[in-house]
Amino acid sequence: MIPPFFDAEAALRKRGLTPDTSQKRAIAAFNHTLRQDRPRSASGLYCFGPPGRGKSLLAELFYEAVGCRRTKIHFHTFLRDVNAALVRAPKGLDDRLAYVLREWLQDVDLLWFDEFHVHDLADSFLLAGLVRYLIDREVVAILTSNYEPDKLLADPEFHERFEPTIGLLKTRFVIVPFDGTRDYREGQIAPRTSAEARTEILALETDDLRRIFVAFEGEVIQAATVKFTLRPLSVRAVGATTVWCNFEDLCVVQRSHFDYLELAARFSRILIDRVDESCFSNPHVLQRFIWLIDIIYDRRREVHITSGRDIVTALLSSKTAIPDIHRTVSRLAEMLGQR
Repeated sequence: MIPPFFDAEAALRKRGLTPDTSQKRAIAAFNHTLRQDRPRSASGLYCFGPPGRGKSLLAELFYEAVGCRRTKIHFHTFLRDVNAALVRAPKGLDDRLAYVLREWLQDVDLLWFDEFHVHDLADSFLLAGLVRYLIDREVVAILTSNYEPDKLLADPEFHERFEPTIGLLKTRFVIVPFDGTRDYREGQIAPRTSAEARTEILALETDDLRRIFVAFEGEVIQAATVKFTLRPLSVRAVGATTVWCNFEDLCVVQRSHFDYLELAARFSRILIDRVDESCFSNPHVLQRFIWLIDIIYDRRREVHITSGRDIVTALLSSKTAIPDIHRTVSRLAEMLGQR
């Protein structure tokens, strides 16, 4: 694991950042829980707070500092990979989920699970199984979330079913609140270096997207169909690393977050034309857009968007109640700050 006293404050200062009171408390909790002689009763850390408070930044610093076998996974990737592995798992097993988790984590000492949240009953069974497995197998975990444990699976119809897992989180994990008042993404708490700055949002015209596509892929521009596992995607043009999509085909048409994971895996540059903010009144369209931005952000893909008005303003003014919309707004604010 990490040395007993990893100086995360010094690591932040090298980035030109000064931790606030909440982050200093978090640094102490990380050092206490992840140190080489950590108490065996602690299964890891559950870090929660509003978007942009530095949860992922500190998790990344400590994750990079550990001297053990480790892996990181994002919420959407976890659901995709575990569901696919369950389909492939041998029939007749008493606990197929435990088998899948053992195959995945058997050589892992530390897991960083980013964006731990539960809104869906089906997802809750997988996440409950993961928490139990981590505790039983003594895999240390860093869970980062926008939700305090008691707010997970908030739907009153189903919340009671997740309460045993919430109890495990509260008793076996060190609960680390990031409760500062400032959203640092608006001030670029973790500005990426020029080599890493692959994500930007630009309010452009369609002709600008054409110039961007030609600059990277050449003059041949023609409509095409990109085949994905679940359903094909009609695009305006496609190249080796760049894809040019219409917003309607990407978010208005029925899609899963699995489609967006494939999109981000196959292309490093995504052009999205004609974002119609009026569609954000449709909760399904808004949810797809949130999935898309979250996955692009997590994978650090470059994205160029044409839009009638500022997307952040449109999202904030949307009256559609969608969980996690404020996280997407925070991420868009950071991405806009990288122009």
